[in-house]
Amino acid sequence: MASYAVNRKYKQGDELKEEVGFFDVVVFGKQGENCGQYLAKGRSVLVEGRLQQRRWETDDGQKRSKVEVVAQSVQFLSPRGTGGAESAPESAEGGADEEVPF
Repeated sequence: MASYAVNRKYKQGDELKEEVGFFDVVVFGKQGENCGQYLAKGRSVLVEGRLQQRRWETDDGQKRSKVEVVAQSVQFLSPRGTGGAESAPESAEGGADEEVPF
């Protein structure tokens, strides 16, 4: 599992604003291995998957929940200015049913 930042720029009146959200993405199997090897801070990716909510209770009885993206495919995008998409030497796509999470 890794956290990914999603930047959003929007205009409010005459002012340009930026908002950053952080989302946990769970990637399994070979796809997860490729992400661990080829992704770094600032690298752009396209993630397709499903949302999953986890709920638990802390030792002191507080209820907690978290929404994660369970990746079905991850596409590595080229750095700015190079155009196109690029993929890891072995496809970053893999089944979400494999056992080892990233």
